[in-house]
Amino acid sequence: MATETPPPGATARSTLFIVALALVAATVIAYLPVRHAGFLPVWDDDYYVTENPFVRTGLTGPNALRAFVSFHAGNWHPLTWLSHMADVSLFGLDPGMHHQVNVGIHAANAVLLFLLLTRLTGFPGRSAFVAALFALHPLHVESVAWISERKDLLAAFFFLLALDRYARNASRPSVSGYLAALACFALGLLSKPTVVTLPFVLLLIDYWPLARTGAGVESGPAFPPARRILREKWPFLLLSAAASLVTLLAQKAGGMITPLSKIPLSERLPNAVLSYAFYLRKTFLPVDLAAYYPHPGTGYSRASLAVSALALTGVSILAVRQGRTRPWLAVGWFWFVGTLVPMIGLVQVSDLGAADRYTYIPLIGIFLLVAWGGAELAGRFPSPGRVTAACAVAVLLLLAAATHRQSGYWNNPETLFRHAIASTDNNHVAMANLANVLYDRGPGGAAEAMALNLEALRIRPGYDVACVNMGYALHRMGRPQEAIGYYLEGIRHRTDLYQAHAGIGMIFMEHGDYRDAVQWFGNALGANPGDPGALENLGSALEAAGNSEEAIARYEQSLRRRPNERIREKVARLRAGLGSGKR
Repeated sequence: MATETPPPGATARSTLFIVALALVAATVIAYLPVRHAGFLPVWDDDYYVTENPFVRTGLTGPNALRAFVSFHAGNWHPLTWLSHMADVSLFGLDPGMHHQVNVGIHAANAVLLFLLLTRLTGFPGRSAFVAALFALHPLHVESVAWISERKDLLAAFFFLLALDRYARNASRPSVSGYLAALACFALGLLSKPTVVTLPFVLLLIDYWPLARTGAGVESGPAFPPARRILREKWPFLLLSAAASLVTLLAQKAGGMITPLSKIPLSERLPNAVLSYAFYLRKTFLPVDLAAYYPHPGTGYSRASLAVSALALTGVSILAVRQGRTRPWLAVGWFWFVGTLVPMIGLVQVSDLGAADRYTYIPLIGIFLLVAWGGAELAGRFPSPGRVTAACAVAVLLLLAAATHRQSGYWNNPETLFRHAIASTDNNHVAMANLANVLYDRGPGGAAEAMALNLEALRIRPGYDVACVNMGYALHRMGRPQEAIGYYLEGIRHRTDLYQAHAGIGMIFMEHGDYRDAVQWFGNALGANPGDPGALENLGSALEAAGNSEEAIARYEQSLRRRPNERIREKVARLRAGLGSGKR
């Protein structure tokens, strides 16, 4: 299958086993800090696990069905939901075990990548290096050390399985083999739809290392006609199109897609070019990694944009020209460029500029370039095996140390956001989220939180999280009118900001203005339909306003979403009051 001549003799199973075991051990050691990490409640872990009503109750039939029919948290990835449910059924809400499952899946992905490349290329040493880079690179810490990013890991697992099934079917075609590849791809899409680029990657491996197009081969058996190779991809493309459509609907329903009016295409395109260069720079110099990188908007250097565009164009031209003699160069480079397209920001999600997690699959292409290019370079030296081994070990040790350190930042929200603030400029998101963590730390924590929120609002006027934080803090300090002002500012910038609506409702409740409280809690429920907290708040306001029947209805809706003994007691008391004729 390989276009290069592999070393003589098949790779012994014992060698494969030893390398696989070493990959698992290295991965576990590099990620040891996550054993003691907790959930990140201000960074999606509440939406995904701890406060998710159909995950926190474990893997049941109704919960499994709901995973397939709901757009929770602006996403549709039912297989990921099922995996979180299974974790809760097995381990409860023990964050350490949830983290360990993530590490286990990541280690399995590294082993699968090693076995796949070894079988395809016949070069176990280079394949092991690619897999080790994948396992130990700190850019992958976000996908592994963040429980909410389980979807990255599962999607990559089935992505690699689909490649393996496809490659096996290419050598021995069969209907069952083809359907197995298609099924693995479907499972990957059910985990996270960013693997929609698989059909493109299949074309790349057709070129190399499968050599189904005759690339780099001067003689040999007849190759499948181009028509057949393209026809094979149509079912995969249809699955990609369906997954893309469902994803757009889910993101739109969750308010996750940033409208062009907020970040126009004239800002998205430059950021896409700069992001490619950003990811390459972080690959070869993985320092100052952060949980959030703000979108640059128009605040980028025109010179940096020009250099990035020229560099990307130049490497692409080089990869095409060298494709015949060095097919790994073209495949590795365009694997990186192509698989990043769904996450590069042309369809903007939130207002982030880049994210480490987006590199989980794309970096495999760069690692291919490094491994095969490094082997070619080492071949020019005497004793190339020793030179290659020494360099590889040194690089891997450095990466493992960096990953070990980076994974420690994900232990709790405070260390995560303090590190993000220190690693980036003007990070309003990290500031506001750190403020969320600090409010209950006494006077000193509250003062720092207020300062962080004010700085976040200076950087990004009207930023919703900072507005809600300020409203909450001022409300607690006994300054309700100022609190309402910040809540309204947040609503002006984001009308569906349910926390701000609820905050204003709380202020009216405390001041005995129950009619206005009902209105604002109703607004909060409209912005966040079905939320148990919003339903309970509205029920409390209705009860205080004397509308017991409607209050009971809202309380019962809340109970169906999230069982709560205190609310059950409220319902029982209200029903008893209605039964006795009291209103």
